[in-house]
Amino acid sequence: MQKIYANFDKLDVSFQGAFPQTVLNQLETAKEAAQLAKSESLALIGKDKIKVLVAETGSQGGYAYRFSTGPGGEIWRVSRSQDTTKWNINISVSSMALALYGYKQVKNRLYERLNSFNVKFPSTQEEDTKRFSERPIESIARIDFCVDFITDEFKPVLENFI
Repeated sequence: MQKIYANFDKLDVSFQGAFPQTVLNQLETAKEAAQLAKSESLALIGKDKIKVLVAETGSQGGYAYRFSTGPGGEIWRVSRSQDTTKWNINISVSSMALALYGYKQVKNRLYERLNSFNVKFPSTQEEDTKRFSERPIESIARIDFCVDFITDEFKPVLENFI
């Protein structure tokens, strides 16, 4: 048996924070266009004008907006709330993104996107300096790790399947 691939395969993460009202307005306009067209609507959001496809509907959990950054990207779910202490941002990273870029690069890209979208984060006190600063607080809800092997003698055991 020979290992041919090993990497993270799925990542779902939530952030405490809030999208600025200007970006929420862009998402609302794109959502309305998507509802009229009965299809996703293209929008350019944030200070870097990131291309996203905004869905006709939000998502369970109080997320008013749902958008995708493409097949090699993520699906974002965003609440309308401006309360930075709430879990207003939920992101599902595609398997393709993790396969192409790996966990570390994907995580860096998420933080870059949060910055580009001008997301505001809760104010927290630094333990060592006692100063307050705004920084992301994340909660990983799901992470899958995949290992692929090649072998000449693989035989599924039917009793192991449900």
